[in-house]
Amino acid sequence: LAVLATEPHGLPLSPAAPLLHRWRLPEALLLALRANIDQPTSACRQPLVWQGLALQLLGHGLPADPLSPLAARSASHHRETRLTSRDRGCLATLHQQIADQPMKNYCLDGLARDVAMSPSSLRQKFRAYYGYSLFEHLRQCRLTQAYHDLQRGYSVQQAAHASGYRHATNFATAFKRAFGMAPHAVLKRH
Repeated sequence: LAVLATEPHGLPLSPAAPLLHRWRLPEALLLALRANIDQPTSACRQPLVWQGLALQLLGHGLPADPLSPLAARSASHHRETRLTSRDRGCLATLHQQIADQPMKNYCLDGLARDVAMSPSSLRQKFRAYYGYSLFEHLRQCRLTQAYHDLQRGYSVQQAAHASGYRHATNFATAFKRAFGMAPHAVLKRH
């Protein structure tokens, strides 16, 4: 199943690398698909029924958080590492803390102290557990916050400053790399 025109529909952008995965469909949707294959509806209704079923399939296949390209990378990564349950708990708490408060002023030494690890150990374990660095996560959380700010009507300059960028051009470059569109495109949508 593929969607070729994502932008006008507000769907997530295609990732840089192909992202193939399986998902379980609800039983009712499976039954509806089978019924329409076995006994097609009338010619005038058939395209509408298939479009509705295709949209339901798409809805079940989309990632839970389309604004987080890092989430797809971390989903398979969690299970492959050999960390203690204490380390996993500390990393999960830190990950959530950054997601909840992305605009807070963080430093590696302070974060390491908070989870009782050395800075190098924190960097290594975070990357091993999530598949991306601590500061990639912080950047993505800040850019996601900026995306929401733009949706609420902030100017590009305001969103850039609010997310920690001194120059709007650097912000626009990072934003486009993260979401595949310029910040102005988000303003035009909303």
